[in-house]
Order: sequence, then C-alpha cells, then structure tokens
Amino acid sequence: RALAGGRVVNAKSYALMTTPDTLNNGKRLNYAFGLVPGMLGTHRSIGHGGGVNGFTTSSIYFPDDSVNVVVFSNSDRGPDPLALNIARAVFGIPLVAGPKPLVAVPLPDTDRDRLPGVYDLLPPGGGKFVIHIMVENGQVVTQAEGQGQGKFPLVYLGNLQFGAAFDPSLRVTFISENGAITKMRLEQGGGTMEGARRP
Repeated sequence: RALAGGRVVNAKSYALMTTPDTLNNGKRLNYAFGLVPGMLGTHRSIGHGGGVNGFTTSSIYFPDDSVNVVVFSNSDRGPDPLALNIARAVFGIPLVAGPKPLVAVPLPDTDRDRLPGVYDLLPPGGGKFVIHIMVENGQVVTQAEGQGQGKFPLVYLGNLQFGAAFDPSLRVTFISENGAITKMRLEQGGGTMEGARRP
C-alpha cells in the first residue's frame, strides 16, 4: 500500500510499473515494469510471484477494494492458484479447482543424456535468458544464469516435455532435429521463450 500510495516511488513510476508495455512489433505484453496487472472478475489486480530454493510466493493487490492477498509456500505446488481462490472467496466468486499434479513418466537414459547443455532463450522483450541443463544423480535439473537463480529438478511428462513440481504452468520442451537436441522452448504463466542450444 505504501507503493501504491506514492511513498516508495512517484506516481509516474508506479504507472509504468502497473501498465503493460507494447513491443516494437505491436504485441501487447501482460507484464509491466516489474508488476503484473490483471482482472479477477470485475476486480482490478496488480501482482507478482517469486521463488528461491525452498519456497515460492504470490502477492495480489486489488487496489479498488483495498484487499491484498499474500501466500508463502514451501510445498511442491505453486501458491498462485491458492492466492486466486482466497481472493475469489473474499469477493464471492466461485472457486476454481487447482491444477492436477504432474504425472511423471519414465525417461529413457538415451533421451536424458541428449539434453545437457546451455540454451540461449529469446524473451519477447529482447535480450537473452540463459538456461543450463544438467544431469545429476540420474535426474535432469535446470538452472538459469543470474543472481538468485536456484537449481531445480524437471519432471518428465513424455515427448521431450518436462514440468516442475513447484509451478504447474511451467513447461520445458526440447526440440530435436535429425536426432540431435537443437532448441528449447520454455512456457510459464502464459509467456513463451524459445532458443538454440549452444554448439
């Protein structure tokens, strides 16, 4: 509320933080300068999630209603569905069933051993998002480059697609060309990035 009330940044900066930007190609983002604006029914929201080894968080502020929902979790499933259902309960909106748990399928060693490498993903806003894929104790794990980026295991779902227990929206798909893994696609929270594997 201090942020929304102008005690942290000025009104112009807060407007930039809460207004989705538009790319040069005209595509409208669902992300602003640091926060995610949205709607839950007729209720305007501003929120963001986060995570590091051991816990994940979700924070959703409804400025017109003076309601703030914050969920901290150290379970295997992300806190976003719970935070949204708490908000639905407050506003009298019907609850939504949470995502189904991931169902892991066996990953052949030959497929597993083709995946390790460094992948340069291209975010929609430009720049590069670097992902490292490794095999540790027979498990495929991933870690993004950058400060505070934790390492976590991937759950194999079949057809060279993986998920993550802590975030049901996350999907990592490896793309094979002529039997070699050449690209990776990352989908999370409605956004998609894709990029090539380094030689």
